[in-house]
Amino acid sequence: MATLIIYYSRTGTTRVLVDTLATDLSADVEELRCNRRWTGRWGFVRACFESWRGSLPEIESLRHLVAHYDTVVIAGPIWVSNPSTPLRSFLQSQRALLPRVAFLLTHGGSGAERSLREMERISGQVPIAALVLKESDVKQKSYRARLSAFALKLRLPALTRREAPASAAHV
Repeated sequence: MATLIIYYSRTGTTRVLVDTLATDLSADVEELRCNRRWTGRWGFVRACFESWRGSLPEIESLRHLVAHYDTVVIAGPIWVSNPSTPLRSFLQSQRALLPRVAFLLTHGGSGAERSLREMERISGQVPIAALVLKESDVKQKSYRARLSAFALKLRLPALTRREAPASAAHV
């Protein structure tokens, strides 16, 4: 079963999880790159503002074709109670091509449920697995058991793409 992990990481927190998960699943990895940079303190402020406004960056072309995989894990941070703007851009541009999906999110405090619902809405799918971890859990390395349980769910046979309810599928 072929798995691709697509991720965005502004500070490297999500990247730590992706590296561990990719090794565990023998998955291919693709980092989302976009035309905006959000480095430093002002980058953080700008990222929050753009997330709140809903402005989406242009994503660079991917090296991997998502349609060639059984499962695509979409991983990244939560910004202002929303999935980061690179994740939202990716989901909108690849929605029709996505096989079954799983979501892996990181955050500093809140917005987990809202972000998962937003990712379901944009992708048009219910994820086969979802995991949200706090940044502090990653820094303290107290995430391993939860990440292993998440990986176990991804190893289950690919039965079908799980469509989100019609009310959630409108983009």
